[in-house]
Amino acid sequence: MFYYLVLRQLTFYNWNRWYLLAGTGLSFLIPLVNVLPSITTQEPNNLNMIKAMPTFQNLSDPVLYAANTSDFFNEYWYYVIPVLFGLGLIVQAGKLTIQFVSFFRLRRSATQLQKGSINIYQVDKPIAPFSFCNAIFLNKNILSPAELQEIIRHEQVHIIQKHTIDVLWLECLCLVNWFNPFAWLLKQAVRQNLEFIVDRAVLMEPDLDKKYYQYLLLKVIGLPNLSIANQFNISSLKTRIMMMNKTPSNKRELAKFLFVLPIMTLLLLSCQEDTSLTETNKVRADLKQELPPPPPPVVATFNFDNFLKQNPNIKNITPEVQGDSISSMVVELKSGKREVYNFKDDAQFEKFKQRYGFFPIHNLPPPPPPVVLPASSDHTLFMERNPQVENLGWQGDKTAVIFLKSGKREEYDLDKPESKAEAEKKYGKVPELVLPKGVTQFTPPIIKKDK
Repeated sequence: MFYYLVLRQLTFYNWNRWYLLAGTGLSFLIPLVNVLPSITTQEPNNLNMIKAMPTFQNLSDPVLYAANTSDFFNEYWYYVIPVLFGLGLIVQAGKLTIQFVSFFRLRRSATQLQKGSINIYQVDKPIAPFSFCNAIFLNKNILSPAELQEIIRHEQVHIIQKHTIDVLWLECLCLVNWFNPFAWLLKQAVRQNLEFIVDRAVLMEPDLDKKYYQYLLLKVIGLPNLSIANQFNISSLKTRIMMMNKTPSNKRELAKFLFVLPIMTLLLLSCQEDTSLTETNKVRADLKQELPPPPPPVVATFNFDNFLKQNPNIKNITPEVQGDSISSMVVELKSGKREVYNFKDDAQFEKFKQRYGFFPIHNLPPPPPPVVLPASSDHTLFMERNPQVENLGWQGDKTAVIFLKSGKREEYDLDKPESKAEAEKKYGKVPELVLPKGVTQFTPPIIKKDK
């Protein structure tokens, strides 16, 4: 953007060339440079501060997060992105390979007219003149001797200044960054600037007629070309002629290149991450022998309702407990999908945490004393009216759970009119949950597998 807005209109074409080459190279290195240690002050030797910091285990514990995206994306996004990148890389590499194969076939079929530091080849095809490395390819049958002289003079500048390096570097850049539109804009800018360099060098020749040279550009503008080479007509003709007739920029305008420094500083800072935690961990490791053994981990209170709020796509979860830990988890999604996670398998447990967030499995806190709910007259009438019902329970305080003697389990959200109407149509009036005095919310305890 800095090039397009500030530098492109200047006639310092060689400066622009090195700016574009250096900028595209530094773009790969800037994210690897860590400048934070040199601009921040840390005091890791304060032992009291180190002792007051949370343990590494607590720092690494995952936090609750909301699963706001689809199940498919949560499970496969880390496969989709590399696959898409690889496919694009293969397509671009295939196109580049085809271009190189076409070039070498053209070279084999061409006739060499001149051999030396600069080789000239005759191509019996209607192509635009171009140069690649130290060779010039043209069709002398469609050009006059005077035009051939100007074209060879033009392509010699490309060869002497080694512009093929610029072209190949930008091809590699677009190969790796095929998904980045700025890479393709840079490729176009570099090629256009190379033509500006050559046009100015040719126009400085004392025996050159500027108007004749511009008409020569017009003559070859529509001929086929090879995209990996330096073509005689690579740039827009209108833009090239405009830059030929442009008044040279004042040398004082070279100061505009100094704005690169604040841009580099901004880019460096935007690519930094706070490494203070890493440094703290290193110091903590050095002091490991001096610190007293850490106390046994304390499991924070886990709120089941908050877990469901963080995962609105979950309809219900059923944990299976063995001993003092959860051995597996059955997740029922609102979409109707049912997932089972074996928490004894580390891979499956990590997969569950990545998808739905943290859920404690070890050292479970003792369950709260059971809440005994008095049986109301409505509840008694409901059970007598529906002999097929084995029991009536509650999930939260608004969702009635009906356990049938057939083993089937049905849930009805009484806050939703359509769900309440469906329950009453099938079973009659469903009694409301009556909480004892002082109890504001009822959460069913985790039922062990053997009970």
